[in-house]
Amino acid sequence: MRTDWTHDALSVFFACHTPTSDSAHAHIDPMGFDFTALGRPLVVDPGRYCYRQDDDRRIFKTAAYHNSLMIDQTDPYPYLASGRSGRPKEGDIRWVQEGDGILAAEAEHRNYEPAIHRRVVAIVDGAFLLVLDHVREIGPERTVQVYYHLDAPDATWEADRRAAFSANAEVNVAIFASPNVRGTLLDGRVSDFLDVARPSRRLLLEDATPPAGTTRLYAAAIVAYRADTPTPSLTDLSIDLDDLGIRCDFTLNGQPYALTWSETGLTRR
Repeated sequence: MRTDWTHDALSVFFACHTPTSDSAHAHIDPMGFDFTALGRPLVVDPGRYCYRQDDDRRIFKTAAYHNSLMIDQTDPYPYLASGRSGRPKEGDIRWVQEGDGILAAEAEHRNYEPAIHRRVVAIVDGAFLLVLDHVREIGPERTVQVYYHLDAPDATWEADRRAAFSANAEVNVAIFASPNVRGTLLDGRVSDFLDVARPSRRLLLEDATPPAGTTRLYAAAIVAYRADTPTPSLTDLSIDLDDLGIRCDFTLNGQPYALTWSETGLTRR
């Protein structure tokens, strides 16, 4: 999905691809995405790096190196060897929509059964990317990790704002997270060519307090901005379940947003 075909467009690639084929390039990242804006890749797939059967090959294929949600720090299905993985369970894109300033798609997969992961990604008003995650039928003893791979050698995490900011020279990205998580920045790598990798940073979001019940909800607003412009400001981010669906509310740069995610789409309230 993309806002237009100009250099500065917001563009997101979103895929579920589970079960995968036996393709050697099938990464272990169902419902991962790749986000580009203002002419620059910002939140990315790390690339292939190599086809050797070694730790580099395994690491570059794992969910923790992609923009993916994991449960219990375990890949959705196991890496066996270069070009081979365990058999994934069912997953699919469930719907896509365009209208009212929203470009959105939803997917769901069952690789963590009995827990089921559902995700929507949406470009809203051509201004930012919204990522909402819903995990249901998950036991309180299980842990959830949400990863975002920033195409930047440096980044900062501001715990009071629950926000990460890349530190590129020209175009940056801010990731604002819902209040139920804590954030940690980790090292990463991005590969543009075989056997060549450059440093990057990964944002890990985890439950801030012991969860209760069998449902977990997570929200992240991803905002691209030029380095010579003011840093984006997002406040009052919340995500809650009600009778109509999943509500997400926040204020971005003074503009309030109130959205509901239901079985059929993402709508404004």
